[in-house]
Amino acid sequence: MHEKTFTNSTEPEVVVREQGSALWITLNRPRAINAISQGMALTLRDVLSTADTRDFSCVIIDGAGDRGLCAGGDIKALFAASRDEARQFLGVEYEADLLTSTLHTPVVAFMTGITMGGGIGISGHAPIRVVTETSILAMPETKAGMAPDVGVNYILAQAPGFIGEYLATTSSSFTAGDAIALGFADFFVTESKLDDLKAALTSAKDPHETVAAFAGQAPDSQLLAQRDWIDECFSADSLSEVLDMLSSRPILAAQETAAQLRQLSPIAVAAAFWAVRLARQDNDLVRSFERDLRIMTTLLDEFGGREGIRALIIDKDHAPDWPISALKDVTVAQLERILGAEVLPLLTQNRV
Repeated sequence: MHEKTFTNSTEPEVVVREQGSALWITLNRPRAINAISQGMALTLRDVLSTADTRDFSCVIIDGAGDRGLCAGGDIKALFAASRDEARQFLGVEYEADLLTSTLHTPVVAFMTGITMGGGIGISGHAPIRVVTETSILAMPETKAGMAPDVGVNYILAQAPGFIGEYLATTSSSFTAGDAIALGFADFFVTESKLDDLKAALTSAKDPHETVAAFAGQAPDSQLLAQRDWIDECFSADSLSEVLDMLSSRPILAAQETAAQLRQLSPIAVAAAFWAVRLARQDNDLVRSFERDLRIMTTLLDEFGGREGIRALIIDKDHAPDWPISALKDVTVAQLERILGAEVLPLLTQNRV
């Protein structure tokens, strides 16, 4: 086994090793649930960009510790960064994420435990994605006054019905059965088999067949079971209409969702909603990443993203002072600023 750590630290944040026929990448910040720092993003991009120059059978991506693959990007670092620094950090992270889908060498990503935000970014675009009974996935950005990024709107846009809009706006978490049903994952493997599966991948010629041999029946999707009310409400032509329909639907889950959305940043929720619609229209992963960079940097510096991060992560007072307090105050011009002019044709009768 040949091991390279790409850092002088005795505790590298990314451990990279060549084991058998596999290139094995482990995110190694277990105390932070392997949240991706700028240094980690650089290492991931650089390592992945050279993977095809060697004769590897696959690239394995997993996370250290028992809490999860990755809780997301290092949001504290994003909070402290200038706009240019944030743009650079996110740009490098997105390059690494995109590489997982474009490499000729198949990437096998283990979405164990907490796999959220940037954790989905580095795993969700891989051709072979494994979930387990411990998997908890989410794009929790609207809770912090931001919107889903890392190319995830491309996946959300292809989810059945309008579950994509629901997940993007509410920041709701979901489990293994949902992940497979919604297109976030491919195989369900029990935790007890993971070590044997990873060992098998280091000598396998066909990683897809190898993972399939270890896979079992995934649990049922709880979100698919709720498609009736989700689709009825989230298929509406505007976010304001979605909220009206949720509030009037005689189902507790729908009414709770309306109340939940009204607690979040209106401009962030609106951006998240329309970003999924645009991704469905584009059907282009690269374009989704390009738009994500614009959305994240604009929300961060111009529409309360830093305030949301402060309230949720830094001070933890959970009392954000949103610059826009109600959806009725969100304007078409503001959405154009965040999402680009391509959103304008979707805003029928200028309804946000």
